[in-house]
Amino acid sequence: MTSVDSGTMSSVNSETMISVDSENMTSVDCEIMTSVNSETVTSVDSETVTSVNSETMTLVNSETMNSVDSETTMTSVDSETMTSVDSETMTSVDSETMTSVDSETMTSVNSENMTLVDSETMISVKSETMISLDSETMTSVDSENVSSGDSETVTPVDTETSVDGETLTSVDGETVTSEDGETVTSEDSETLTSVNSQTITSVDSETMISVDS
Repeated sequence: MTSVDSGTMSSVNSETMISVDSENMTSVDCEIMTSVNSETVTSVDSETVTSVNSETMTLVNSETMNSVDSETTMTSVDSETMTSVDSETMTSVDSETMTSVDSETMTSVNSENMTLVDSETMISVKSETMISLDSETMTSVDSENVSSGDSETVTPVDTETSVDGETLTSVDGETVTSEDGETVTSEDSETLTSVNSQTITSVDSETMISVDS
């Protein structure tokens, strides 16, 4: 089904839906939906949704969402695989795998695996595993495992572990363990453990334990 103007397209079985203008596309079964302009895409089952321009995509089941340009909101409820290429805002609620390539803002609520390649802003609320490869700003609220490969700025609220050359800033009662050349700055009552050559700066009442130099 191909629509050119403002229509409502609903498919029940296995369809390929391509819209050019402002459409509302709702699919129930296994569809391939491709939108070009400003669309509202809602899928219920196992869909492959590819958008090119400014889209609002909401998925309910196991979906694969691929966006190419500037997307507004990709919201998934179940087990989704969301891949964005440009500037996206991705919000996931359940167990998602979010992979971004460019400048993304990823907000996760539950247990997420977030892998970033470029300059990202990652905000996690629950128990997340955040792996960044380039220059990232990672902010965690709960118990996070943060592994960075390059130059990162990590702002933890709970328990953090850094592996490489990181700048760790803790705000509350944190246990900060660094393994390499780290700069650890704590502001409250912290337990700081360094393994290699560290620069530890404490502001309040801290317990600092060093293993090496």
